[in-house]
Amino acid sequence: MWTMISRWKWFLAGALLGALVLVVWFRSLGAPEMFADLVDRFPQATQARPRQDAFTLADVTIAGRTLKSISVSEASRLIWQEGVPPHAWLDVTLGVREDAWTKPGDGVLFMVGVTANGKYDELVSLVVNPSGNPADRQWYPLLLDLSPYAGQKVEIIFNTRAGAGAATPDNDFAVWGAPAIVTR
Repeated sequence: MWTMISRWKWFLAGALLGALVLVVWFRSLGAPEMFADLVDRFPQATQARPRQDAFTLADVTIAGRTLKSISVSEASRLIWQEGVPPHAWLDVTLGVREDAWTKPGDGVLFMVGVTANGKYDELVSLVVNPSGNPADRQWYPLLLDLSPYAGQKVEIIFNTRAGAGAATPDNDFAVWGAPAIVTR
């Protein structure tokens, strides 16, 4: 029995030491630094479909948290051409405006991708449907690794479409919250 207690003590000590090392390592990375605020760079987007005036730039509050955002209420595509620095990440938060939460709808399909050297890579595809799934009544923060594209000029692509099911555009009030390229 004594050896069993001793093993648990060593296990716990090792786990605590491991956790401490992780905390120190994360803190040594420091806070991410802003490289490109994509809300501020919205006018430089090389493509804004269906048309530029379909998008709204404003602070949007979802579940009590307010972010500088790009909103659109129909299927859309935004493309920015950006140079990718070393250690870059795409930091974006997805959501559906609160005024759509209790209205009939099938949600929004959010897609984020990168085109580099003529090749498209989808980084994420996510349906957010707060009308059909109350757990979706929140922001969805994403941190997507851009380091494979470091040193390249790429297209950052945001797409929205009607969600699953009948795929109607009713109440598809998509929000891209605080999209930015950051470095660590």
